[in-house]
Parts: sequence; C-alpha cells; structure tokens
Amino acid sequence: MSPVDQSARTPKKGYADTSRGQVHYRFSAAEGAIEGAAPTLILMHWVPGTGRMYERVLPLLARAGFDAYALDMMGFGRSSPREVFWTIGDYADNVCDVLDFLGKPQAFILGGHFSGAVACDLALRRKDRVRKVILDGSPCWDEAGRKKVLEYVTIPRPTLDGQGAYKTFPWERAVAALKDWDASFEVTQETLDDVYLMIIDYLEMRFDRPAKAVVDYDMRSRLSALDLPVLALTSTGEKLYALHDTVMTRAPRCREHIFEGAHPVLEPARGAEYVDVITAFLKE
Repeated sequence: MSPVDQSARTPKKGYADTSRGQVHYRFSAAEGAIEGAAPTLILMHWVPGTGRMYERVLPLLARAGFDAYALDMMGFGRSSPREVFWTIGDYADNVCDVLDFLGKPQAFILGGHFSGAVACDLALRRKDRVRKVILDGSPCWDEAGRKKVLEYVTIPRPTLDGQGAYKTFPWERAVAALKDWDASFEVTQETLDDVYLMIIDYLEMRFDRPAKAVVDYDMRSRLSALDLPVLALTSTGEKLYALHDTVMTRAPRCREHIFEGAHPVLEPARGAEYVDVITAFLKE
C-alpha cells in the first residue's frame, strides 16, 4: 500500500487583508470541486482560543464538499492586534471584510461561545451574506447573568507582587479556560499538551479582555429576530449548556443537537461526529 499523502490533509494558512488589519485563517478546500464552486463554511473560535481548535476537522469538512475556513478573530492568534475596544458588531463587520477578500458573496457561518454572538449579529445585520448559521454554545445570559460574567472575566494583568504569581499566571488562566470548556477536564500527562497550546493561545491575546464585548451584547433579546435556519449545538460538559434551552425557545427556525460529555471539537477522536452533525444540517 502506498503511503498516505499527509499534505493533502493538512490545512493551509493565509491572511485576509481587511479594512482594520490582517485576519489569519486556516483552510481546507473542498475535495473534487472546481475552485470557487463549493459552498463556503466560516468557523469562528471560542475564547480564549484560535482557529487552531478546528484544525483537525477542516480536512473532514473539505471531504464533505465544503471550502472550510477557520479564522483567528481579530486580536487573537496570528491576526492583527486591535488598537481599541471592539463591539460584537465590529467583529461581525470584520468577518464580512474577510468574505470580501476571499471573494465569497455568501457563506455558512459557525460561531462558538464568544463567536456565537458574532455569528448571531452577522446573521441579523448582514443576512444577505449568511446562508445558515450554527450557534455552537450561545452566550445568551440575561442582564444579571451578563453582569456576573463580567465580574468573573475581569482578570487583572500579572504584576510583580512579591508572591511569584506572575510566574504561574498563564498556566492558571489556561487551565481555568479548559475547565470552562469541559467541566471534567483534569491536568494529566495526556492533557499536558492541551494546556501548553492553550497558554500559547492565551498569550497571543496580549492580555486583551474581549469578553466585555460579548457581555455588552444582549444576544438573548435578539434571538427571536433570527429569520434563517439555525442549528444550536451544545454539550452536556460545558457551562453554556445551561443556556441552550433559551436558544431553542427564542430562535424561531432553530433545531438542536446536544453532544454528551465533552464537546467533540475538543476531542480529536470525535471529529467525524462533529462534522457529521454540521454537514447534515448544511446540506438540507
């Protein structure tokens, strides 16, 4: 048997020039399709994170017939830093700039957690650019919930406090984020790489606090205006699972899928499970 060409399975990388800086992305082109003819899927990551979290599923999406792009949202990963505070609308407008650069008039949009709010806003204000939307964990707290989250995410920058906390600050923030994403997460020899990769993602944020944008955004009150097909995803192991019913009762054209345990995008062996759910919805 001839060896498998691993290069065909490795996502490529590029930069989109936008009006407010460069957006880094990973992408896999649809297999067997004429260039530019396949439907486009834009994937937007959780926070703190980068498009790296979708790296293993991009080739599977390409095999299913999609041009799949995983963005590093502006200010994250290898994308340009933001010089000023951005609203959720700013992020949504920037994604439109990316679509313009790629020459894509329309796309399917997937946003997870923080980026779920971006996907919602994009679908509401630029419906002409969005074919369907996937909300993969929705930060649709009520007002009291948003205030509580803001208190939680307002973490000071590390300082030379004499206690040495600045030495462990990135580690503690990375582990806390992984536990937010998966309540069962534990630091073991097997998960050590996950922690260090998260530290890289966290440090590439440059101690920015983008969470304020999603806390300021009242996603809950906007869900009822989503007049296009919506797939609401969640997993029983993530904190946003508690808000899933809110999406289902408020978004009028919404269907759901609930993953048991940890979210499959966090577990390499379950990538196909994640892709099967997504592509079944997009191809209907």
